[in-house]
Amino acid sequence: MNIILFEQLQEISHETYLIPRTDHRSKHIIRILKLVPGDTFSMGLVNGYSGRAVVLSAESGDVRFSWRPEHPCSGSYDVTLLVGAVRPICMKRILREAASLGIREIIVTGTDLSEASYLRASIWNDEKYRGYLIDGAQQAAVTYIPELTLSRRLDDALDEARGDALVLDPRLDAVRLSEAAASSNSATLAVGSERGWSDRERSLFAQHGWKPVSLGTRILRTETACAAGTAVLLSAMNLV
Repeated sequence: MNIILFEQLQEISHETYLIPRTDHRSKHIIRILKLVPGDTFSMGLVNGYSGRAVVLSAESGDVRFSWRPEHPCSGSYDVTLLVGAVRPICMKRILREAASLGIREIIVTGTDLSEASYLRASIWNDEKYRGYLIDGAQQAAVTYIPELTLSRRLDDALDEARGDALVLDPRLDAVRLSEAAASSNSATLAVGSERGWSDRERSLFAQHGWKPVSLGTRILRTETACAAGTAVLLSAMNLV
């Protein structure tokens, strides 16, 4: 991780904080980073300020450090990812990469061809998904994590689109994603689940005015299409 993020801090005195030995972050600081008193590390609060922390002590695995907020949250790009539900192991990678790339919001939706059980997985019920978003933000050394919304049906999710509405589908007569997004200031990119979109859903996209776009003729895995599509979209919008 290139920054260590916290949902909240355990303050033990003014501007002095504690990471208990049972916290994986204390182990990372001591065993991986090998920091000792006087060393510094980059840290921040989720969706909040970041700054440099100074290790004060690391006795018995408990890490005490001082920290002052320095830099406000850098925010995100005005891009939403609408993605069909996939297996949790694949969704974990999608969440990490989406957070790393800096998108504003992720909408995960059930589709006609995806398994209904994917939306009942413990990753959603227990809000474990936040850990994967935080992992992605820590990789990118930012504090912002995307908002996340679950939708049971694509029919309901379509109304959540922001800006230009673009749907990836190699079966449609589509323009290149890089060309379609060149003049966008805000966009939503839809990526299907592993079996793609049904004909009913393709008609639904057309009825709602979504523009079909393509990354080429190859059929990609959902997680690959999400990462590649988002990267192309951000580049075409001159955001990266």
